[in-house]
Formats: sequence, structure tokens, C-alpha cells
Amino acid sequence: MTGGSDTVSRSAVTRSTRRELQVAAVTGVSIFIVSVEGLMVPVALPAVQESFPDTAATSLAWMVTGYTIVVASLIVAMGRIGDRTGRLRIFRLGLLAWVLGAVLTASAPVAAQLFVGRTIQGVGHSMLMPSSLGLLLAAWPPERHRQALAFWITTGSVASALGPTLGAVVIDGPGWRWAFLLSSIAGLAAFVPAKRILVDTAHDEARSLPDLVGSAVLAAILALTTLVLVEVRAWGWTDPRLVAAAVVAIGLVPVFLHRTRNHPAPAIDPALFRERTYRIVCAAAALFAMVLFANLFMTTKLFAEVWGWTVLHAGLAIAPLPVLAAVGAQVASRVGGRVGERRLMQLALAATVVGFLWIGLHVDEDPDYVTAFLPGILLAGFGGWGMVLTLFNTFAVSGMSTANYGLGTAVLATLRQSGGLFGISLVFGLLTADLAADALGERYATAWLLLAGGTVVVAGLVALLPARVVQASRG
Repeated sequence: MTGGSDTVSRSAVTRSTRRELQVAAVTGVSIFIVSVEGLMVPVALPAVQESFPDTAATSLAWMVTGYTIVVASLIVAMGRIGDRTGRLRIFRLGLLAWVLGAVLTASAPVAAQLFVGRTIQGVGHSMLMPSSLGLLLAAWPPERHRQALAFWITTGSVASALGPTLGAVVIDGPGWRWAFLLSSIAGLAAFVPAKRILVDTAHDEARSLPDLVGSAVLAAILALTTLVLVEVRAWGWTDPRLVAAAVVAIGLVPVFLHRTRNHPAPAIDPALFRERTYRIVCAAAALFAMVLFANLFMTTKLFAEVWGWTVLHAGLAIAPLPVLAAVGAQVASRVGGRVGERRLMQLALAATVVGFLWIGLHVDEDPDYVTAFLPGILLAGFGGWGMVLTLFNTFAVSGMSTANYGLGTAVLATLRQSGGLFGISLVFGLLTADLAADALGERYATAWLLLAGGTVVVAGLVALLPARVVQASRG
């Protein structure tokens, strides 16, 4: 009898593990496609510009910035809607929105359709982020939620780092439109088995509807601030359009704060910020996202505008980044608890600072990848993209019950997307190709030194965190 019971028990465990892996695969595909495309599109912009020569480069930049604004402003609202109506429904609708947006972007005959397609993709992204994590955690037992969260985080981080390389290969081959078509195919591949594999979470219809007005105000603030950052060099600080955008953006901030404090389901829940660790992590993660996204976008522009490399050459040069990001994420997950998460993050940030300093002190108009650039990207990939991003998420949910993981990570994602948006906008606005190659090379070198300084500030914030992650409750 005992042997039969053991066999049945082992069989049940095997079925449970198989289902966990299937859920991880479906949700992982969704996170992979939205993350990889996020940093694939900046690489595609020069090729897109060739297809739409009458559209200014700063206008095409809204393919990136506009998309990011939609994601940042809607991700919390979509998470709350998923809590009310069921995360599986939101997940599948998110995949459909993603596929539709990708197809519209790929088939765009005019630039306006590009922006419509990317906006719809942004809505899909905002639906997929919180729902995928909620469905993943629901399928895994509470004692393995940290592993599930680590998988979800690592998948997104590695996919983001992989974006420029994959984008370069596709763009140099069949062309930029195929980058979006392949993304739509991957979305359909996840949509088909989702209903069969994923189990919906409980519907909490008593929850308040999200503050969509607050989300719209947040989107307006981000859009106007982005406009200022992108166009400041072309228009000048005294341009009436720029001044008006800045004034309106500043004026909307108290409106947003008022709604945040008074709405029962605000776009950014202030209750989360009562916990000191979470406040510090959000501030540090937003600033570090600005640094990392600016760094990655600067890299592709340096290769193309200063060194004159092809898209494929530039993409392959960035290939070590995702490899080291994956290794760094695994090291952070396995070693952090033994040596102390804060100490490990400080070491990783120090490596990132050294990497940026190396690039800033060595890079110029002469293509010298192995000596001037490779050491820096190796350090930043392993330390910044790999370890630091993973440990930020670990710290962020450390004081939360698992029931609040989704909301906590959604708010963190909003702030990180906003930081990344400002980083990319600064690159668009301040690093332009209107100078000679040597002067432009000097500007890039200075920018990397500034990124090193920004990373030092992040390290200062990290020093305020507790030495070790506190075990979260499971309620």
C-alpha cells in the first residue's frame, strides 16, 4: 500500500511540476516579446526612417517614447482591471492587442499608422505585464513564489538586453517590418495554448475601478516632459511651444497627486510608499533605468553615427550584453542571500561605474571595439543588466505579502518605464549628428562619464537599503 501511495504522490508532483513549467512557458513568451521589442525598435529607427524619408527623426522617435508613455500610464490600471475581471481575460486580450498593433506597424504605408500600431502595442504590453505575473504566481505554490518571480524578472531583463542584437539580425535580413511580424507570430503562439494551460484567478468585483483619469493625466505629464527633452536642442529653451509644454506638465503634477491621494484605486498607490525599502528601491530603479536605457540607445547610435557601422555589425557587437545579463541574474539569485543583497548590489553597481568610466575615457571617433568598448559593456552587462535589476525587484517585494506582488511590481515597472523613457528622450534630444565625427565622439564620451555619475547616485541610494532582504509574508 505504501509503495502505491508513494507512486501516486510522485505522479501528482510530476503533473504539478509539468503544469508549472507550462504556465511559465506561456507567460514567459509574453514577457519575452514585449521586453525584446522594447529595445529592438530603437535599432530599427534608421531603417524605418529610410521607409518614411519625409518624417523627421524626432517624430519617428515617438515610436519608442509614445509606446513607453502608454505602458507607464496604463500598467497599474490594467492590473487592477485584471483583479476585477480575471487575469486570464486581460492576458488574452493583451496578446490580441499586441498582435494587432504589431501587424498594423509592420504593414504601415504611412507614418501615422506606425504610431497607431505602436500605441495599441503599448496597451497590450500594459495588460500583459501584471496579468502574466499574477497567472504565474497563481500556478506555483507559495513556497516557490520567489523562484517564479525570479524567472519572470530574468526573462524580461535578458530579453531587453537581447533586443538590439535580435533586431539587428532581422533588420539586416528580411527588414524592419519583419521584426514586428515575427513578434505578432510569437504572440499568437502564446495566445492559442493560453486558455488550455492557464487557470484564471479569482474575480474580485468588489474592487474599485482604476483611476483612468489619473492615468490620462500621468500620460500627459510624461508626453509633455518627453516633448521638452526630445525637442530642446532643435527648438531651444525659449521656444514658446517648449515653454508651454513645460508649464502645462508642471501644472498637471498637483492634479495627479490630488487624484493619487483621493481615488480608491489610483494610478500609483501611495500606500505602497509607506514602506521605506520600497520607496528607496523605486527611486533608485527609476534613475538606474534612465541610465541603462540611455546607455544602450547611445551604444547603437555611437556605432551607427560615429563609427559608421552597419546595423548588423552594431547588433552583433552588443551580443555579449544579454549573455552576461543572464549570468548576472543567476548569480544574483543564487549568491545574494549568502553574501547579503545590498553588498552584492553595491559591488555590481561599482562594476557598472567602472564600465561606464572605461567607455567614457577611451571611446572616440575611431572604431576601437575590443579596447575602448568591450570591457565596459562586459561590466555593465553582468553588473547592471544582470545583477542590479534582479536585486531591485527582490528588494521591492521583500516587505510585501505575495497578494501584493502584482501591484508592487506594476508600480515599480511604471517608474522604471518612466525613467527609461526620460533616458531615451535625453539621447534623442542631446546627442544629434549635426557635428563632425570627432566632436560627436567627444560628446558621447562625456555622456558616458555622466552615466557613471548617475550610477554613483544610484549606489548612494542603495546604501540606504537594509543589508539583507527580509522574508516576505505569504498572506
